[in-house]
Amino acid sequence: MEEINDSKYKVYYPSLDCSGTWTLIENKKYKKFKEEITDDKNEICIPAEYLLLVDDDISPYTKRFYLYINNEDNQPIANGFLNEVPDDYYQD
Repeated sequence: MEEINDSKYKVYYPSLDCSGTWTLIENKKYKKFKEEITDDKNEICIPAEYLLLVDDDISPYTKRFYLYINNEDNQPIANGFLNEVPDDYYQD
């Protein structure tokens, strides 16, 4: 994930060979993003429109994510974990 500005991020899905942008639309106890797939070479990216990120108790670097097709949906189409790599992780 690459920050474009305070509310927009470029995201890459290497295993799916696609990428897109996340635009922050809500910042509360969770962060809600509008997702737009901008490059999908194989046309297999999940057609999610909204992404919810929630802090998880596993570690300060772990977020739980939920993908939704519509903003009003109650059931996600997918969920899982994202792990942030700390800046000093690869330093000797």
